[in-house]
Amino acid sequence: MTHDSLPPVVEQYFVQMDGDDKLGVADLFAPGAYVIDNGTTYRGDGEIRGWLSGEASEFTTTSRRLMSESAGSSVMVVLRVEGDFPGGVVDLTIDFLLDSAERIRGLTITA
Repeated sequence: MTHDSLPPVVEQYFVQMDGDDKLGVADLFAPGAYVIDNGTTYRGDGEIRGWLSGEASEFTTTSRRLMSESAGSSVMVVLRVEGDFPGGVVDLTIDFLLDSAERIRGLTITA
């Protein structure tokens, strides 16, 4: 199990996603960024904000990091998520692609 030190923007992503104001996460994304979640792609600020206020906020969850790895501008984190969604527990792989300013350029979430 690897627990690399995560870049500050990735740590901030998790802090804000676990908080009450998920829309603030949108400020961590670079212009023109994308999110792929549950097979759907969200591009740009408006669609990412829609994802944050919709699908990303649909259920009450808690999470803990199982593993993380960083290589250059890519960061991969595996989370165990528990909550009031169907099934109640899932391990998610979250792949971040960061830009040179350490903002999120791409985010892919897979189960």
